[in-house]
Parts: sequence; structure tokens; C-alpha cells
Amino acid sequence: MTTARHGWVLRPLAVPGLSVPLPVPERGLTLGRDPACDVVVPGDAYPGVSGTHARLFLADDVLSIADLDSRNGLLVNGRRATQQALASGDLVELGTGGPRFVITHTSGVDQTLVIARDGEAPARGLDGPGTRTVAVLRDRLGLPEQDLEQMLERRQRRSFLIALALVVVGLLGTWWALEEFKRTERASRDAALAVLSSQWEASRASLDKAIHAWDDEKRLLEDQRDRLESSLAEQLAGDAADDERVEQLRQQLDQTRTSLALFDPVNLEQTRLAEVSRVEAAVVMIEATQTLRDTRSGKLLFLDRRDTRFTSLNLEGRGEVVAAQGSGSGFCVSPDGWILTNAHVVMEKGRGLDLDLGPAFELAAETELFVVFSGEELRRPARLVDFVAEDDQDLALLKIEPFEGISHLDDFDPAHSLPSRGSDVFLIGFPLGTEALQEGDRVIASTFRGIVSRQVGYYLQVDAAVHPGNSGGPVIDGRGRVVGVVTGRQPLRDGGATASIGYVIPVAETSRLWPPRDDG
Repeated sequence: MTTARHGWVLRPLAVPGLSVPLPVPERGLTLGRDPACDVVVPGDAYPGVSGTHARLFLADDVLSIADLDSRNGLLVNGRRATQQALASGDLVELGTGGPRFVITHTSGVDQTLVIARDGEAPARGLDGPGTRTVAVLRDRLGLPEQDLEQMLERRQRRSFLIALALVVVGLLGTWWALEEFKRTERASRDAALAVLSSQWEASRASLDKAIHAWDDEKRLLEDQRDRLESSLAEQLAGDAADDERVEQLRQQLDQTRTSLALFDPVNLEQTRLAEVSRVEAAVVMIEATQTLRDTRSGKLLFLDRRDTRFTSLNLEGRGEVVAAQGSGSGFCVSPDGWILTNAHVVMEKGRGLDLDLGPAFELAAETELFVVFSGEELRRPARLVDFVAEDDQDLALLKIEPFEGISHLDDFDPAHSLPSRGSDVFLIGFPLGTEALQEGDRVIASTFRGIVSRQVGYYLQVDAAVHPGNSGGPVIDGRGRVVGVVTGRQPLRDGGATASIGYVIPVAETSRLWPPRDDG
């Protein structure tokens, strides 16, 4: 078997259908049950492995492995890991009880001199020619003793000079490589600084524009307040004041003063915090569990991990139910119990159970949904009513039974305009779902503050923390108005993702589902 230039090799441990060691190419390897993966794990033997479970990748000849948001996790030497550099001899396991692999690094083969004498087995493990070997050589070649010794001495001297030259060349090569790396690093740093400088200038220009608009709006409100105060004073000073007109002017003046108070920094921040708290109460954590039921018998599919045969998958209730689980966020927009979220949160797009177990089973997937409001611990059953999941669309509408005091956004409006670049926004949701620290069974939503970076085609890009579990949560502006729905984060070439660049579906797109097409 020919190994890759860097020498890293993936060796399966008793994995059916994967008995040959696999060299790790420069581009890396993707492991999972999906036939498109570089290393395809048999789904019948390991149903708990995700479609795309993990990826091996190289950086400066260092081999690392990353978990691709699998449902059963990744273990390195028996410990949970999301991304970790590997060393020769490390044991990698795709989920508890999943397939196991050993990472090895191929080194050079030790060179030994083996000379066989007549009637003897070859000598093993000789580091150099000894006296018996010299005698054999002399006898075979017909050379006098001195000539052979001189020949060996010259060869040893030549070998030493060659080794010395190789060391010098290697040192020079290392020095040149280090200098080249420094030059490349400086060039990359300068390019990155140029990009950041350009982005900073664009953000500053957007911020200056927003400040000017802010000042203009404040001046208009001040002028309006002065006119209303003057008109009210004239009405009150007249002999025959119009009571209806006076009341109308007073209401307009109160509204103008309230709007103007928002331009005070202290009042503005207090208003923002109050709006965040109000919206947070209407945000829900969504739990989705997908199982497989046999359509003929009506029984669920179980997995008995103690049984290593194919019969470990059964309909007799042995072991544990085969299930795919996920979580995300959503928000309630009506006292009738309507909830908006992402379609991929409730449908497990690309990550659901898709086992084909042959004619012995006729299986159909079933999804069970529950929601928990922020600040509560009660899990309420939900059902999927409508969704859009084609192209860039990724929205779903859920329904729960309404209850007294249900928290909801009574001012939700898909017609709200999008915020401009540089505007402050708040992302509310449940990063990492139930894996994040909670107060017992009571769940608490997290709020992340960021800014609108730009609009990229269909999406708004935001500079804010976005983690698995945030999907489907609302994005609000400083006045508490929903301006979008969190849908994803920026992927990286190594298969991971950066949490600081997120993408948001504009709120106008929710008009495809809200108001609902029927009464549910």
C-alpha cells in the first residue's frame, strides 16, 4: 500500500467492510454513513453514525479531527472532542459504541545488512559488518585482508561525508523554509489588515450615516414639540378654546415627548433592555426526536447494543429506541399558540434517520416535537403545520395548545423594514440546547448583541455569536421589533464553522407562512 507523503494512516479496528489501512490524503478524509463520504461506515452495523460524522484534515503536516455536528458525538482516546490534533497511536471512535480507528504515522524502515553463509540461516538485526562477516566477504571476493579493511574504511569515511552533507543541506533547507514562511506570514498579515481596514472604513461610513439620520430625526421631533406647545398655548389663551382641539394637541404633544425621550442615552438603553426582556419571554426551545416505526406491525425500531449480530435491530423492544434528536429555537407570535422557527430545526434536513434495512422491515420516520418557553420547565407538545424548505427558504410554522398568560409578540409584523448596515441587533435563542448550563429543568434563553454587517443576496449577515441551537430564534432591533430569523453561520473549508459570522432570514420572508393559510 502506498502511503501519503506526510505518512498519516487511518487503520480501522474490526469495522465491517473496512479492513485495509487508509492513507490520509492532503485534502483530508470525511467519515460517515453518507455514500458521498471518503470513508463510508456501514449503516446496518452502526446506525448511530451520522451521515457526515467527522472529518480528518491536515495543517502543516499536523493531523486533526473535527466533529461535523454529529448527533452521537466524537471520542478521542475515550474522551469527548469537537476538534483535536492527533498523534500516532490515538484511538478515534464515532460516537459511544461506534466504529473505531487507530491513527498511525509511517516512518522509514530500519536498514540492516544480512549476509547468509553456506548451510546457515540469514543473520538478523546486524547494525554493521562484524569480524565473521568480514571474513565471509574476504573469502567470497578473494581480497587480501588489508585491501578489504581499507575498502571498508573508505566506505565508512564516504558515508560520513555524505551524511554530513545531507545534514548541512537539511539545515540550509530548514532556514530557507523558515524565512519563506516569515515572508508569507507577513504578506498574509498585511492582506488581512488591508481587508479589515476596508471593512472598518465601510462600517464607519455606515455609522456616520446612521448618526446623521439620528440627529435629523431628533431635530424634527424637537421642532414638532415646539410647534405643538405653541399651538396648545394659543388655544388655552383664547377666549373660546376648542376643548376637542386642546385634547388632540395634548395627546400629540405627549406622543412627541415620549418619542423624543428615546433619544436620551440612558432612556434608550433602558428601553432596549426592557424590549429584549419582553421578546425573550416569547422565545422557546424546540426539541425534535425522530424515530422509525414499522408500518406493518406498528412497532418502533429498537437497537440492542449487547447483540453484535444483525438482529441487534429489532421490533421486540430489546435495548433502546433508535432515535435522532436535535434542538433549536423559535418564537411565539400569537396568543393562539403559533410559533415560527427554521424548517431544518423540526425536519432534521440531511441528518434524519434514513436506514434501509431490507425487506425484513418496512419503516417510516416519525417526528415528535416539544417546546419549552424561556424561564419555564414545562415541555408542551407541538405539531408542524406548514413549512418552506426549498432553495434558500428555511422556515416552519408550529402550533401548540394556547394557555392562559402565554408569552407572545403581539406587535410581530413581517412588513418591518430591514435595519441599515452598522445597526445594533440582538439575537435571542438557546445555543447548544439543553447541553448549555441551565437552572435545573428550567431553561433560560441567551441574548447576543451584534451589528448588521451587510446584506448578501437573500440573507442579512450579522457580526454576533451564533452557535448550534440558535437556529430559528428571533433577531430584533433596539425597539424590540423582529427583523429576521437566525438560520446559520459561516462555514469553513475544514468542515467547521465560525461562530462570529451569522446569517439571518429577513422578516419579510415569514409572510409566506404568517398569517397561517388556515386556522390550524
